[in-house]
Amino acid sequence: MNSQATKLLGVVVVVTIVIAIIAVVRMIDAQRAAMERMTDLDRVRANLAAMSAAPGSAAAASPAAGGDLQINRAFRAASAAAGALDQLRSVEPGQPSRLRDTDFVETPIFVRFDGTPLRRVVMLLAQLCAQDRNVNVTSIELSSPATATAAPASTGEELWTADLTLGILAYSPRQ
Repeated sequence: MNSQATKLLGVVVVVTIVIAIIAVVRMIDAQRAAMERMTDLDRVRANLAAMSAAPGSAAAASPAAGGDLQINRAFRAASAAAGALDQLRSVEPGQPSRLRDTDFVETPIFVRFDGTPLRRVVMLLAQLCAQDRNVNVTSIELSSPATATAAPASTGEELWTADLTLGILAYSPRQ
C-alpha cells in the first residue's frame, strides 16, 4: 500500500507541476498582450495630440454656432477667387447636429449659385476643401438656371443653378 501511495503522490506532484507550467505560460501571454495594448494606447494618445495640434484640425475648429459671419466670408472669398461671386445667391447655415456618439457637431451650409458654369462651382469647392479639412461636400444639385441667360460667347460653357450642401465639422465636447 505504501508503494501505491507513493505512486499516487508522484502523479499528484506531476499534475501540479503541469498545471503550474500552464498557469505561468498563460500569465506570460496575458502580460505580453497587456504590454502590446499599452504600446497601442501610447501611439493613439500621441496621434491624438498631433491631430489636435495640427493647424485646421477639427479639435482646433471654433464652434459652429458662432461662426456664421466667418462662414459667409469664407464662401464669398472662395466665390470671388473662382470668379463666381456675382452668381452667389445665398449662403445659409443650418442647424448643427451631433455626429453619433462623438464630440463633433456638423453644421450644414446651404449655398446657391444661379447661372454659373460648372467649372467655377468645382473650383470653389476645391478651394474651400483645400483651405479647411473640416469642410465636406454633402450634396450637389444642378438644374437649369432660373433666368434664361445665354452662356458667354467667349467660353461657350453651359450655365447652371447649383444648390450645394456642405457640412462643416466643429469640435464640441459633450456635457
